[in-house]
Amino acid sequence: MKRNAYGVGRIVFSLALLMIILPVIAFAIGTPHAGGTPSGSTIDLRTLNPLNCEDIPCVVQALIGALFWISVPVTTIMVLVGGFQILTAAGNPEKFKSGRNTIIYAVVGFAIILVSLGIVDLIRSIIR
Repeated sequence: MKRNAYGVGRIVFSLALLMIILPVIAFAIGTPHAGGTPSGSTIDLRTLNPLNCEDIPCVVQALIGALFWISVPVTTIMVLVGGFQILTAAGNPEKFKSGRNTIIYAVVGFAIILVSLGIVDLIRSIIR
């Protein structure tokens, strides 16, 4: 049975997604924070502020920061997937091109995230 590079990419993507989702599920199942509410009741975000933000720019900065820390391992995984596609191309120019494009798109996506961090800081400094 012959596997193609897309099947391997799907497996790697699924594993990466699982690595991101499982800790979220584990924290959701865990015990509540100190001063938290018992299971089954509602959470009042005025008393429990997970982002420690009081205004919209702080929330935007926190979300972009979280996206940055998520993008680092995703970019690394996608570069590895692209490298694996290139290594397994075995002289097939289409598979080689697919691997090269995977690496290029991962790097360009990460560059866009880095630029967005700079833009947010620039806008915050202009507004102040």
